This record gives sequence, C-alpha cells and structure tokens, in this order.
Amino acid sequence: MLRLQYETRMTVSIIVTLLCLIFINILAIQFNRRIDLTRKKVFTLSPHTLKVLSLLKKKIKGKIKMIAFYETGYPDREEIEDLLSCYKLAAKDILDIKIVDPDKNPGLARKYDLRVYGVTVVEHGNKAIRVTGVSEEKITNALIRILEEQGKVIYFTQGHGEGTLDGFTKADYLSAVRALENEGYIVRELKLYETGLIPEDCSVLVVAGPKKDLFEREVQIIDEYLKKGGSVLFMLDPGHCDNLVEYFKKWGVDLGKNEIVDPVSKLFGGDLTMPVITNFNWSHEITRDFDLPVLFPGSRTVFPLKDIKNRNLKVAELTYTNPNCGAEVDFKDRRFIYDPGKDLKGRLTNAVAVSCGKTRIVIVGDSDFATNAAIRFSGNRDFFVNIINWLARKEEFISIRPRVVEAGNLAVTQHEGNIHFFLSMILLPFIIALIGASVWLRRRTL
Repeated sequence: MLRLQYETRMTVSIIVTLLCLIFINILAIQFNRRIDLTRKKVFTLSPHTLKVLSLLKKKIKGKIKMIAFYETGYPDREEIEDLLSCYKLAAKDILDIKIVDPDKNPGLARKYDLRVYGVTVVEHGNKAIRVTGVSEEKITNALIRILEEQGKVIYFTQGHGEGTLDGFTKADYLSAVRALENEGYIVRELKLYETGLIPEDCSVLVVAGPKKDLFEREVQIIDEYLKKGGSVLFMLDPGHCDNLVEYFKKWGVDLGKNEIVDPVSKLFGGDLTMPVITNFNWSHEITRDFDLPVLFPGSRTVFPLKDIKNRNLKVAELTYTNPNCGAEVDFKDRRFIYDPGKDLKGRLTNAVAVSCGKTRIVIVGDSDFATNAAIRFSGNRDFFVNIINWLARKEEFISIRPRVVEAGNLAVTQHEGNIHFFLSMILLPFIIALIGASVWLRRRTL
C-alpha cells in the first residue's frame, strides 16, 4: 500500500514537472527575452541599430533578406549566428535571415557573385549590399543604405588650409568622411572662391578648421545660403577666422577670442588645452541622452549672446566643461593665469546650435575633434555625426552607434584570477570530495 502511494506521488510529480516545463517553454516562445550579462554588452544591439530597425518597420514594404555565407566550421560562423539572432529577435517581422554554407549552396553563391567566405548579403528590391566580416556597424549601415533612396550631399570647404578629405595625416578628415558615408551621405569638397556659389544639392556645408580667414565674398555666399534655409557646420579653432566674430553676432552667437584651459586634463596625462567634456545639454536633439566623453584638442569658447534681439532665433548650448576650466585670452606662455575682466573662468561651453525657421547652424570652437587624430576617441565620432544628422534634418538617426568589439576583450586582474583559481581548483574539488566522502561513510554504516 505504501509502495503504491509512493509510486502514485512520484508519477504525479513527474507529470506536474513536465506540464510546468511545457508551460515555461510556451511562455518563452511567446515572450522571447534575453539578458546580456557580458561587460561590453556584446549580445545587445546598440540604440542606433534599434532606431534604424524601427524606421525600417515604418517605411519599408515587404521583408529585407539577410543571407550570411559562412561554411560549416568557419571561425566566425558562431559569432555571425549570435549577431543575426539579435537582429531577428529585434525585428523578425521585417527581416528574413538565413545562414548558408556556400559549398552546399553553390547556385545561391553564384547568384550574388560570391567567391569568398564570411560575407553577408543584405537585399531588398533591386538593392543587394555585401557586408564582409562580423560587424553590427557594417550590417546596420547596409540597412541604412536600403532605407535611403538617395544619399544627401555634404560639402566640405577647401582652400584655406583645411585638412583634406582623403588624407591619412592627423589633421585630415578621412575618418570623418568614412563615418558620414557609412550613414549614407555623399561627401564632396567645395572651393567657394572658385565656384562662387553653393551647389543646389548641398544638404550641409561644413567649414572645417580653416587656417586663413574666409574671403568677404565667401562669407556673403554662405550668408545668402543660410537665409534661404541652408545648414552649415562651422568648426573654428582658436586664433583663426576671428573675422567671423562680428558676423556670428547677427545669429545670436558669441565666438570667443580665447583658448579653453582645463587643469583636470593633466591628471589624465593630457595637455592643459585638451578639455574632455562629459556634460551636455540633454534637452537638445543633438546631445539628447548623450553620455560619452568628447575630447577637444584645443578649443575656444562659443556662447549664446545674452541679449538676442531677433526673437525668431533659437540658440542652444550643446556642451559644458567642468567648473575648474578657464578661457585664456593670452596663452603664449602655456600657463593659465586668470586675468579678471579679460579671461573667463568656470563652467564654459564650446558648441552651440542655432535655428531660425528652416535655417540651421552649429558652431564648434574646435575642428581637431573630428580629424583622423581624435575622431576615434570615445564619443567624438557620435558627436560629429549627430551634428550632421541634425543639420541634414535626419534627427531620427541621432543616437549612439555600435561600439567596435575588440579581440581579447576579456580582462581579468590578478586579484580576480586568484579568486577564480581558488574557486575552480581548490574549493569546488574540495566540496565534491567532501560530498563523496560523506556518501561513502553513510553507505558503510548502513
């Protein structure tokens, strides 16, 4: 009788356990959620990617195909499977994702003219974009190119000592150009003193670090372009283009004839004139929820004027230094000696955004932050591209972009290593041995 009761209870327990497992699996299928416990959130899509996927859901009809050509056993196959599973989880209703072995599907490989492994094809309509390697940034950029009917054109002024668009030196803008092209923009150079006009297809004009003053006629051309509702980004270094100080006042901006000094930067091995800004105006679209530090290797102050007569002008600060900073007018001896009534001290700003009707302007007191030398620093690239997106009226793409996951990203300190060694090599074997010994002694006494 007791045995029958025991077997009955056991059977009921097994059935209840199975039903619970089935119920849990049903819930897991219906409400698919993942928790990324990795330090760098390797298995979490960036806010930028999620924004792009959200836009695709609204604007794209039909499904977008993603076909990853990785042979069985290929070194990166597991990584691409993990990455594409994140995309599928976020937008399975608009993405048709497949991972195929090109050796077993030669016809499909020939269709896309693929001759190497490790390529993902992103296809929609008559567009088929190839992405090499495992990269969230590259795949998301391919989706942006699917989304964009025709890339907007960005013109960089040339002819006044600016960095080149295709150069590899520290002062050039090749990395910035590539960042813009990844966003779907077309980047071209413009010599205003030769053309005498700004092309009609110009979405944003960038005046990037001229070392010589702009000609008066060039300023007039830019002013006419702005009055018609154009968009311009001015990146002006200390000691250059001071002839624009008076011009900017008509747009409600005070361009400082000074150089920002940040004593805190020396604590991190930097120069006094390399402020690292971590405080931003979160109420503006460019810097909303921006939480990455931006390095400015030499910057002047840029403030909204206190008394703006034109009520249609909206001038917003974008950046704020730490309270220990100063702005030195005469910084020849490389020491900051505060001169009351002449120098500035305290919380400063070096970037503002201006809007007046359709017209949009951003003025930054430094151009080096977007050069090859500095654009890879933390938030520099995102800050620069977000400015361009706002000026080009692509606010929906303003966000933090995917971080590059570097090889060997597992960092373990000596202390952590000792703890792992103790737990895995000493404590765990000891517990297993202790349990085994107690079981052996118990059986021996029975």
